[in-house]
Amino acid sequence: MFGGPDDNDGNGSFGALVLRHRRTAELTQEELAAAAQLSVRAISDIERGRARGPQQRSVEALADALRLAGQDREGFVDTARRGRRRSPRRPEPWFPPPADGCDLVGRDTELACLRRLAEQAISAELPAGAMAAISGLPGVGKSSLAGVAAGRLGALFPDGMLHLDLHGVDEPLDPDHGLGRLLRLLGVPDAELPSTYDERVARYRSLVRHRRVLVVLDDAASEAQVRPLLPGAPGSLTLVTSRQALAGLDAAHRMVLDVLEPDHAVALLTRVVGAPRVAAEQQAAREIAALCGYLPLALRVASNRLASRPEWTVRHLAGRLSDQQRRLSMLTAGDVQVRAAFELSYRQLDQRTREAFRRLALVPGPDFTVPLAAVLGEVDESHAEQTVELLVDASLLHPAAGGGRYRFHALTRAFAGERLAEEELAAEREAAAARLNGWMLRTASRAGQLLDARRPAAADDSEPVPFRTATEAEAWLEAELGSWIPAIRDVTSLRRPEDIAAIARALCWYANAGTPPMDVHQAFEYALSTCRTIAYGHDDAVLLTFLGWTLYYRLGRPWLRASTPAVERRRGWDEAWVDFHTAGLMINMGDPDGAVDHSHRAIAGFRETDCELGVAVARGGLAAALAAQGRAEQALDVQRANLAYYRGAGAGPDAVLGATGSAFTLMCIGQLQAELGLWSEALNAYTDAADLLNGVGNHWAEGRARLGQGLAHRRLGRPETAHDCLWRANALLVAVDDRYSQARVLNELALACDELRDPAADEHRQRASWLGNQLDPPSATHLRGMTPAW
Repeated sequence: MFGGPDDNDGNGSFGALVLRHRRTAELTQEELAAAAQLSVRAISDIERGRARGPQQRSVEALADALRLAGQDREGFVDTARRGRRRSPRRPEPWFPPPADGCDLVGRDTELACLRRLAEQAISAELPAGAMAAISGLPGVGKSSLAGVAAGRLGALFPDGMLHLDLHGVDEPLDPDHGLGRLLRLLGVPDAELPSTYDERVARYRSLVRHRRVLVVLDDAASEAQVRPLLPGAPGSLTLVTSRQALAGLDAAHRMVLDVLEPDHAVALLTRVVGAPRVAAEQQAAREIAALCGYLPLALRVASNRLASRPEWTVRHLAGRLSDQQRRLSMLTAGDVQVRAAFELSYRQLDQRTREAFRRLALVPGPDFTVPLAAVLGEVDESHAEQTVELLVDASLLHPAAGGGRYRFHALTRAFAGERLAEEELAAEREAAAARLNGWMLRTASRAGQLLDARRPAAADDSEPVPFRTATEAEAWLEAELGSWIPAIRDVTSLRRPEDIAAIARALCWYANAGTPPMDVHQAFEYALSTCRTIAYGHDDAVLLTFLGWTLYYRLGRPWLRASTPAVERRRGWDEAWVDFHTAGLMINMGDPDGAVDHSHRAIAGFRETDCELGVAVARGGLAAALAAQGRAEQALDVQRANLAYYRGAGAGPDAVLGATGSAFTLMCIGQLQAELGLWSEALNAYTDAADLLNGVGNHWAEGRARLGQGLAHRRLGRPETAHDCLWRANALLVAVDDRYSQARVLNELALACDELRDPAADEHRQRASWLGNQLDPPSATHLRGMTPAW
C-alpha cells in the first residue's frame, strides 16, 4: 500500500512520470502544486510513490497544469489508473479483522447498513470524512462488528485500511500518540515524525487527503480523543466504536448495538458448544441465552465454559446461572470476565454517578423514571436527569420504550446490585430502600385519590407528583405497577395496618376503573393478610370486599368470601362502599335479594355520612338489583331519581360530573325501557346520552350509547339509520379497544345488514365470533340498570 521512496523507480510508475513531466516543464513542486490547486505535500507524496493512484480529478488537474495533450495525456491518465488498480500493500502493524463471520452472528442488518455507508462514501454521496459511530453496552460486540465490517469492506477502499485501538476504558490513548501511530502506519519513519501536535494533525490529513481509506478507531473514550484522528478526506469512511454515545461528533450514521435476538443467541451457543449437544437440550440452551441477557460476551463466556466441561449437561449450566447472586461469577472463562467488562465502564464514572448507578439496582420494576432516581439519590430532578443521561451515554443504562423511562440490562443490574452490597453499608441500603418504598406508596396513594370520583384528593404540595390529571395518574400506576406493589409487600412486613389499609383504600378506584393489570389484586391480598394477622377487623371487611371486586369483576376469578365478610362492621363511609360492591357481586352470583338488601344498606350508609354522590351510585346498584329480580319498572323509578340528581349537579360547579352521570343514567334507563319494549322511549334516552358523552369526550361510553341507539332504530324498523349508528359505535369502540362491546355491535350490524340485504353481514358475524373467542368475563360495567363507574 503506502510504499517507500524507492517505489517511484522504473519508468512505469506514476510518480516517476509526474517527476519527469515536471522537470520537462521546468516547474518546481510548489509551482506545479499551485497550478493544479493541490498541496505541495500531495505532489511530494505522488513523486515519492506514497500516493501511486491519485483520484481521477487530481490526475486531470495535474495533466492540465503540465499542459499534456494527445498520447502524452492518455499515457499519463492510464498510468494513474493502473496505479489505482494495484493491490496496495498493507501498512504494518495492520489490524487483522476476524475471519468472515466466525465470531459474529445476528448482525446482518448492521453489516448491510455499513456497506451502504461505505458505498455512499466512495461515491461522494456523503460529506468528506464520513463517520459511523457504533456504541452499545460493554460486551455487545462493537469491536467484532467493526472488525468483520472492515474485512468485508476493504476492497472498496483501494488506498488501504488503518486500525487504531484507542483503549478507551483502560488507559485512553493520547491523541498525539494516536496521530504518531497513524503516521507510522502511513509510512512516515520515526525520524520524520512532526514534533508538535498541530504539525502531526496537518501531516496526517495531508497524507490521506487524496486517498480513499477505511479507518477503524476502536474503543474511543471521548470526542476529544477522536476528532484529530478523523481523516476528513473525500471518499473515505471512519468506523468509531465506543461505549460512550459520542454525541458531540457529527456522524453520518449512529448505530446503537443491541443484544442479540433469542434465536441468534442460541446460534452463537451452538457455534461454540456444537450442534448435537445444543439440539439435545434446546430448552436449556434457550434458558442460558436468556440468563445471559442475550449479551454476546456473556454468551461466548458461557459457551466456552460449557465447551471446556464436556461432562456438564446444558441444563447443569443453566441451573448454575439461574442463581442471580453468583451469575456474574459463573460468567468467567479464563481471563475473560463479564464482570470485568462492566467494571471498566463503572470506574470511568465520578463518585456521585457511581452511587446513583448502585442505588438504582433497588428499583424492583423493569424500568424507572427521573423522579424515582431523584428520590434514591436525594437530589433534585434536574440533577437526577443529568446523572441518568450520563449513565445512558456510558451504555450502563438504556432508554425504555415510550420515552422518559430508563432500564438496566439484566447483567448490568446484577453488577449494580453487587456494587451496592459491597460499597455501601447495610444502613445506607436500608435507608435508600425506605425512601423508595415511601415515595412509591405516597405517590400511588395520591394517584388513587385523583382517580377517585367520590371524594377529592387531599391537597399536598410538600412533595411533587409526576402527574396532573386522572388520566396521567392512571398511566403512572400502570407504568409503575412493578414497583408500587412490591412496595406494599415490603410495608406489610412492618406490620402497620393503618398504612397498608390506607394505600389499599386509595387504590380501590384504580382496581374498579378501566382494565387494571393482572397483578393489582396483590395489593389487596397483602393488605388483607396484614390486617387479619393483627385482627384489624374493620379494615378486614373493607379490604376483603375490594379484593373480591377486583378478582371477580376485573380479573374474572370468583371470590365468594368477599360477598359475606365475616366480621363485625361499623357503619360509615367505607362500609357503605363495602355494601355497594357486595351488592354488585351478589347480582352476578345469582342472589338479587341479597343485592337489594346490601344496596339499601349502602344508601343508608352514604346518607349517614352526607355523601350525595355515594347515594346516587348506590341507587344505581339498587336499580340493577331490582332489575335482576324482574322489577324493571321499580328500577326505572330509581334511575329517574338519579337522573334528577345528576342534572342538578350539572347546573352547579361540577358540570362534567353532571353530564357524565346524567349520560350513564340515561343509558341505564334506555336499557330498562328496552327490556320493557318501550323502544321509542329507549331511543330518546340513548340519543340524549350519546350527545352528552360526545360533549365530554368519553368515546367508550358514547360508543355504548350509539350501540343502544342502533338497536332501538332496528327494532323500530329503521335498518338504514340503525346501520349508521352502529357503524359509528364500532369506530368509537375500536378506538378504545373494548372488544366485548365491539362483538355486540358487530352482531347488531350483521342483523341490520340482513334486513338491508347487505352481503357484509357474514363478515360482521365472523369478526364478532373471533372477538368473542378472545373475551374474558364481562366487567362490572355490563350490569343491567346500574350506573357504571366512570
